[in-house]
Amino acid sequence: MSTKQIACQWCGVLNDGVAAECVACGGPLEAEAAPYPPPKLYTVEPTLAPAAPMVAVEKRPGEIDELAQGAEKLMQGAVGAYSLFWQTLGEALGIAVSCLVLGFFGGAIGGGGWALLACAAVGLAVGLTTKPFWLAALSAPLGALLGAIIGLALWLAGVRIPALALLPGAALALLAALLGGKRGGMFQGWQRLRPFLGLIGGFAFGLGGLLLGRLLLLLVQYLLSHAFILAV
Repeated sequence: MSTKQIACQWCGVLNDGVAAECVACGGPLEAEAAPYPPPKLYTVEPTLAPAAPMVAVEKRPGEIDELAQGAEKLMQGAVGAYSLFWQTLGEALGIAVSCLVLGFFGGAIGGGGWALLACAAVGLAVGLTTKPFWLAALSAPLGALLGAIIGLALWLAGVRIPALALLPGAALALLAALLGGKRGGMFQGWQRLRPFLGLIGGFAFGLGGLLLGRLLLLLVQYLLSHAFILAV
């Protein structure tokens, strides 16, 4: 008789190793299964595909030069537009002040036509030259003011010819506008247009100064006439 015993898987009672059924519950008995051999572990090393070589993207020297030239042109255009703005503003101020002075003086002494001619010439001269902001804004007005003072002195001294009285102001304004300047510059289309715009601006501001001068002249004549009437 076998001494090996098998525990019933249903009720746990020990039975003889050769029994087919449990003596207690009658359940079928199964022989112990032979132990499975331990699983074998295999180490699988991953096979890495060779990395593709990195290809450096290089630009050709011609492309680099083109990019550099494009950036340089863009920078030059921005700087040119900035300087052109201030240059134009200075020229506009110079034309406005100098032509208001000449127009006012011409209107006050009765030389409106000569004053407008002088203002148009000064505007044309300012538009023909290129100067920094402060020179463009101050040169022609200082010349016109100094010349107007000389012309007023001549007028008060008895030289009652409007053309001769206006001549110092026109000449000094023209000389101051032309000296120290240069021709041309960036934006050639605008440079060609500047003299005509200067001429028109000079005429317009001269006309404004002329009207102010005429108003002053009429006011002085009105006051003098009333003072004479009151005196009589």
